[in-house]
Amino acid sequence: MFSYEGIQSVESGDLTLWRMSFYGAELGGDPNAPAQRVSIIYGISVAKTAGAAERVAAILGKPVTIE
Repeated sequence: MFSYEGIQSVESGDLTLWRMSFYGAELGGDPNAPAQRVSIIYGISVAKTAGAAERVAAILGKPVTIE
């Protein structure tokens, strides 16, 4: 079973946050934590034109790729 929840910013409809749950499955692949497995993952989406991708990446401390 796959379930998900999402919220959308009231200030910018281009910004969303997602929580996804995978029943009976575990996901991994983080090179910094190779033995760690999770059944819940989170995702953020933002339009390239919103100008928020760089700010979100800076908050998370991750590089961003805009194609």
